[in-house]
Amino acid sequence: MNLAEKMQNIFAGRKDSHGQDVTKDGVDGKGGMRVDARVRTELFQKHLDGDMGLGIYPTYHNDDGELMAAWGCADIDTGLWSEAYGLATALKAMGIVPHVERSRSKGWHIWCFPTEPVTAPAMRRAFKVAYAAIELPTKEINPKSETLRPGQVGNYVRLPYKNYQENSGPMARQTFMIGWDADSEGFPVPAGDWLYAYDSTCETDADLIREWAGRWREPKRKHFDRANEISDEQLKKLVGNLPGDLHLFVKNGPQADRSGGLVALAFKLRRNGYSAGEIFHIIEVADMQWGGKYAGRPNASSFYADIVQRTL
Repeated sequence: MNLAEKMQNIFAGRKDSHGQDVTKDGVDGKGGMRVDARVRTELFQKHLDGDMGLGIYPTYHNDDGELMAAWGCADIDTGLWSEAYGLATALKAMGIVPHVERSRSKGWHIWCFPTEPVTAPAMRRAFKVAYAAIELPTKEINPKSETLRPGQVGNYVRLPYKNYQENSGPMARQTFMIGWDADSEGFPVPAGDWLYAYDSTCETDADLIREWAGRWREPKRKHFDRANEISDEQLKKLVGNLPGDLHLFVKNGPQADRSGGLVALAFKLRRNGYSAGEIFHIIEVADMQWGGKYAGRPNASSFYADIVQRTL
């Protein structure tokens, strides 16, 4: 079995659609696109060779209509190793085998591969238990939805080891890491070493995932109404005084979907000490700046308030 076949077996998921990086003149852009076509081994080979960036959807509907998850993946995109380490350690303490990947930007993916597919709610809720154990806000857990209508595919996750032969060395990204601890993310594992070493010890008992999922209780959200109106001058000052990284985030927008970007921005603002009302106004500005995911809708304020409530 070659590397592409090994990768296809491990990163199984939806088989009739996949994600693909958008390229221009042979260079990957920020976004990606959905491609409705059979997921073949050749796609994994192209990914490994660097000819394209492949993303796989973790979920699919089984014959009974249940939404199943072939694997789970948390995305820590804050650039804080302490958060990635905390989540991986919490999962490990639960008996779940975590696989830490240094992602393509500044963060990490924490993967979990069950011995058999579990329902999407089970996978998400098991991860939520780990997030709650370290008091980390739950933002990016794949699968991102517990339910999908027929025809919906959800969100895909970019796979590791793109262009693995050239993307190597101690600074390599999109690669799994070993030897990580509280002070260090460890060092990269070559694609061949990781893929060929993958066996049953790398997987988590599906019943254990279901057991932890059964312990999850959704916390009640604090109520938040629309923030009080502020003047244009106050709003301009509020946004203009944002720290450098937040100011650039509002200016340039997210790399992926806008709704997820607004949620990520809200949590970043909360960690920086902004009040619920301030967060509301800033994400409203960001939404308009990014092209208007909700801006212009009669109920736009409800969407912004719901995002703010997630941070409370």
